[in-house]
Amino acid sequence: MISGAVSGVAFPEVLQMMSMARCSGILNIKTGDSVASIAVCNGNILYASSNRKGRLGDYLLQAGVIGADRLDAVLSLQRRKRVKQPLGTICSELGLVPRDQLEPAVHAQIVRVCQDILEWENGSFEFEPIEDLQTKTGLSGGVAIQSLLLNIAAPAA
Repeated sequence: MISGAVSGVAFPEVLQMMSMARCSGILNIKTGDSVASIAVCNGNILYASSNRKGRLGDYLLQAGVIGADRLDAVLSLQRRKRVKQPLGTICSELGLVPRDQLEPAVHAQIVRVCQDILEWENGSFEFEPIEDLQTKTGLSGGVAIQSLLLNIAAPAA
């Protein structure tokens, strides 16, 4: 496990280090009552979640991609699973959300969470290496860290 302090300036450096080393595992970041988790596999971010920003399920619900009853059922299933899987993985496996609608939502969630972390003035992080993360989560592909950093660093047009 790797741990340390993080600030808006240090967070991109932590991500770049993970990208260059092609790390795989879960990066947990905390500041005050705020907590975020970022799953990284071979230098790509597979998913990101935070208790400060809207969750993926809320985004899918607001976009009309999934109904409230189905979302509740998936969240219940997610809580009961012995091996924690991301919401998007479960929705995809059950055929509730087509991949072409899920991937942009997951990408937007990753960007929102990372932009939020950049605003944190201080905090701490822990990185827990996990081998074979893609198989354990059911996720594939992901967002290249270098591309993400360029996109969130660019001023909005």
